Amino acid sequence: ATAAAVVLILCLLVSLCYSPNKTMVILVFFYSISTFAVIWIEWYVYTPLIQYIILYFGVFMSFIAVTDIWEHTVVRASPGSDAYALHQEYEGCPCCLPRCVGFTWFICALLMQVSAFILDYMLLSEECEEQGWLACIFDTKVDFSDWRWDGDLFH
Repeated sequence: ATAAAVVLILCLLVSLCYSPNKTMVILVFFYSISTFAVIWIEWYVYTPLIQYIILYFGVFMSFIAVTDIWEHTVVRASPGSDAYALHQEYEGCPCCLPRCVGFTWFICALLMQVSAFILDYMLLSEECEEQGWLACIFDTKVDFSDWRWDGDLFH
């Protein structure tokens, strides 16, 4: 998780090289400094924090990406979107209408989120505490029978 946090900080800082504006600079520095602070806390004060912060960042950014795909390519066909450009590239293909391409991207994004959720569930389980990352992924059996919902959210 520390490596993922460092990669996130580096990617945020590199993104400043491409047309930064005031809001982007503020957000990049806020996320970079807060992520660095969490890394410091992880190493010197409290240990399981960085995993959950990086998980939160991933879920939050994935949710924003899926809603952006839905709003800009499925609900309406924006002329400046990549789905519209793909439609113009393959004019004769009826399956390449901008909304169809957007819906395909939406389904792919949802499948990636579900697979990331299962992977996170496996990696944060008690079985994986003593194993390496790859060993945990390929040796862990996911048992979803423990997930029971009785219909009461506040129970």
